[in-house]
Amino acid sequence: QFKSVADASALGKLSNGGVTLGGNVTDSAEVAAIVADINEIKDAGISAITLTAGQLASNGVAAKLANNAVTLGAVTSNESDVITHIAKVKAEGISSMSLTDSQFSTAASSKTDLNAALTDNALTVTVAGATGAIDATGYTKALKLNGASGNDVLTGGGGNDIITGGAGADSINVGTGTDWVVLRDNDSGANNATGSSVSTNGMDIYTGLGVGDKLEIYRSVTWNFFSSVATSTSSVAGQNDAIVFTRGTYNSSENSFTAGASGADSLVTYDVLMWGDSSTGVDYEAIVLVGFVGQSDVGISSSGRGATVTLSELVG
Repeated sequence: QFKSVADASALGKLSNGGVTLGGNVTDSAEVAAIVADINEIKDAGISAITLTAGQLASNGVAAKLANNAVTLGAVTSNESDVITHIAKVKAEGISSMSLTDSQFSTAASSKTDLNAALTDNALTVTVAGATGAIDATGYTKALKLNGASGNDVLTGGGGNDIITGGAGADSINVGTGTDWVVLRDNDSGANNATGSSVSTNGMDIYTGLGVGDKLEIYRSVTWNFFSSVATSTSSVAGQNDAIVFTRGTYNSSENSFTAGASGADSLVTYDVLMWGDSSTGVDYEAIVLVGFVGQSDVGISSSGRGATVTLSELVG
């Protein structure tokens, strides 16, 4: 039994399927020699090794690996092969990898193994077409989920996910972790209403957000920050250079939101024009937070191009 292959020439002089490798093989030259002569390794005969995704995908390699044997690190190619052989990857053996929504869906049958193989924030899943769906239910590691330009359906898991819906009227359930929602200009629908109700057509609808979750609202122009956070129970109107949390009721069948002090939902309206610009037009965008009544923590944490706010209970 070899603990390493210090002399790579030893491979090639042994009978096929006769070698078991103990220890942890990390030297790149030794790894390359093993992959080149993989037929000499016993099935499941490698207990710990560092490979690239391409080496894992090489013909015959996977069969020679014990389960939980491989450290991959950053995966930049052969993602589908990695998913096929995910049981071979050790716990937290993947530090970064990107999948399309289709690839992620294919991995659903291997969810337990994939979740175990990831470090937090290692996996980015992105809708590849104009519209798609991502369902991370059952995952406990923090994931990065990205929608596209259409009306996507995104579901977070139990980790502290970072979720970017993108443009379109998205339906997003953030899951049960402490999550971070990223919004950009034109990512949700307009709200230029001034009364007590507004149509939610075109708006992003969020479920599962609660105290401690964060909203990053990014305005595209440098130093285009927000000056204040406001609350209301009577008006859905936006305010210049502000983020407004309006308490009320979301009606999904009528696609509407109505302000009211007894409502169980919130409309979050934010100014999308340049700071200090009071011109008319599509001044405000809004999102609906279903099942959350509150505001931001203690006001604005300015990032220079918008703000990041932490959701908190209503004060007073």
